[in-house]
Amino acid sequence: MKRTQTGFTLIELMIVIAILGILAAIAIPAYQDYSIRAKTSEAINTAAPAKLAVSEFFQSEGGVLPLNRTEAGTSDIISEYVDSMTVTNGVICIEVDTTATGAANLNPACATMWVQLTPRTGDTGALGWICTGVADDQGTAFAAGSSCPRLLPSSC
Repeated sequence: MKRTQTGFTLIELMIVIAILGILAAIAIPAYQDYSIRAKTSEAINTAAPAKLAVSEFFQSEGGVLPLNRTEAGTSDIISEYVDSMTVTNGVICIEVDTTATGAANLNPACATMWVQLTPRTGDTGALGWICTGVADDQGTAFAAGSSCPRLLPSSC
C-alpha cells in the first residue's frame, strides 16, 4: 500500500507568507491615508452650522457675506479632530487637529492643515461651497509636491 503525501510543503507555505507580506506592505499605508481622510472629513461635517449661518446671513442681507464668525451668528466649533474655526468675509477656515488625526505623525510637513470652505454664488442666488485644503488660515497653498493634499477628504 502506497502512502500519499498530505498538507503543504515548506516552500508552498513560504510563498503564501511572502504574498501576504507584499499585500500587507501595500494595504497598511493605504489604510493609514484612508483613516486620516475619514477623520479630516469631520472638519467639513463640523462646519455645517457655520455654512448654514453664512448662507442665512447672505440671504437675509441681500447678497453680502459676513465679515467674521460673530456677524455670521455662529460660535467657534471645536471637536475631537477640529482645533478651531474662523469666518473671514464668508470664507470658513477649519483648523484640523493633525495630532489627533495622525497626519502630523505620518508626515511632519502636514503639522498644520486647514480645510477652507469658500462660498460661491450660483444662478439661483444660493450659496455653494468650494472645499480646498490649505496650509494656514490665510489660505496659503501647500508647498509644491507636498503629500498633504492626499490626506484631505476626496471632496477637497
